[in-house]
Amino acid sequence: MRLLLGFLILFMLATLLALSFNITAGYVLIVQNPWRIEISLSVFVLGLVLILLALNLGGHMFLKVWQLPKRIRNYHLRRSRTRARSALYQGLTAYFSGHPEKAEKMASIALRGEEARPLCLMLAALAAHEAHHFEARDRYLDLAREEDPETLSMLSSIRSRMGLPAGAKDPSGS
Repeated sequence: MRLLLGFLILFMLATLLALSFNITAGYVLIVQNPWRIEISLSVFVLGLVLILLALNLGGHMFLKVWQLPKRIRNYHLRRSRTRARSALYQGLTAYFSGHPEKAEKMASIALRGEEARPLCLMLAALAAHEAHHFEARDRYLDLAREEDPETLSMLSSIRSRMGLPAGAKDPSGS
């Protein structure tokens, strides 16, 4: 129905345009020695409208091409954030399902995304501790210590859960 209505409107506009071409008797004369151009007013107006439409389309295309690098950069940023978020969710699921090796791997992948970095570090440290990867655990804890001050309370809670002293590395190495 909508398509039929669109065709009817298009045919009506075409009919009105054809009738207006027959009604106008004016012409446009452009003279530049040694040339002389004489065309009907209707054709001149139609040509002017077509030129303006072409310029408008060209401007829109130029704007789209100009913004393309920014759009590509935003797309890659969104995609990396989505991947990091997905890896964090998979890591949390693996950790709570009893698969610490997979949880540590997913948390380390999520660390590349820079989103929820303290949470990723804590998850990686907990998973490494449960998987008995103590050097990796200490590396994650050291990275967490370098984060913002809000992370320190979470860090002390995680260290106490692991049975580690509050401020230093595990002296027994286990």
